[in-house]
Amino acid sequence: MRKAPLFLFLLLLLCPAQSVLAATAPDTLQYFYLTYSPLGQADWHTEGITFHGPFTAEQQAYLLLDDFFTAGLVSSAPRGVSVIGVKIEGDLLTVNLSRQILNYGGTANENILLAQFLKTALDIPGIRKVTLLVDSFLRPLPEGSMIREATIWSDYAQEAENLSGPSD
Repeated sequence: MRKAPLFLFLLLLLCPAQSVLAATAPDTLQYFYLTYSPLGQADWHTEGITFHGPFTAEQQAYLLLDDFFTAGLVSSAPRGVSVIGVKIEGDLLTVNLSRQILNYGGTANENILLAQFLKTALDIPGIRKVTLLVDSFLRPLPEGSMIREATIWSDYAQEAENLSGPSD
């Protein structure tokens, strides 16, 4: 289990609350990632983050997804991606990522990345839809996928699991 860094904890305590306090949310959230065996077998793994203290649901989502992109475990995630912000409105999670998310190519890489991202985002309690922004704009990813109120991750997972892994 990974723990949210202390500096982010202090930073987030200074941010105004915009959602329900974490006392009503679970203490541990998890993200999902794929690894591939030398024979091309895809295996799902999870990494959990435990939250201590009064975090809002948005703050928890931000920290979870920031760790998702920076921990180095997620297949096909380009280096340097940062979470600019997250917003929760009802059951919709909108995630704003830096333009570094566009630094890859290939349909296989896109399917692998989206399967992991959407499985993680849709696993957050109360979230049933996900929208992905790049530098504050709704725009297609390099292979044409546009994530607007996505409700299913398994379409991408089926393709990602049938691949031999990320292409270089």
